Amino acid sequence: MVACFVAAFRTPESKYFRKTVRARQKKAKTTSPRQAAMLLARPPEKLKPDEQRWLAQLTAAYPEVSTLYALTQSFVNVFRSQQGEALQNWLTAAKASGLPDLGNHLKPGHTLSLQNRPTEVIQNKSSYT
Repeated sequence: MVACFVAAFRTPESKYFRKTVRARQKKAKTTSPRQAAMLLARPPEKLKPDEQRWLAQLTAAYPEVSTLYALTQSFVNVFRSQQGEALQNWLTAAKASGLPDLGNHLKPGHTLSLQNRPTEVIQNKSSYT
């Protein structure tokens, strides 16, 4: 209601008229590091078309990203298939990849324990009489 009232005063001949040079441009949407990491870990068949294009451009521009993508996908497969013994093979491949940031964090002797299963909680019910 107020906006309609004020708009009547903003005519080209009044001193309150806004002279805009051009409309505001929208900022380009950027991808955060977390979003990029989740994109690399997501299965290829679940990627949207624009995400597939972005990933293709990224791997074309940076060859180390294609290596990282392959390692990430193989790690996800090891984790989903619950093959703890395959982790040692993945660690060897990760160290051999030549990616400096990845190789510095890998230590020998890592194992994947798949023994974490849900445990039953037993509640004791007692009556207070």
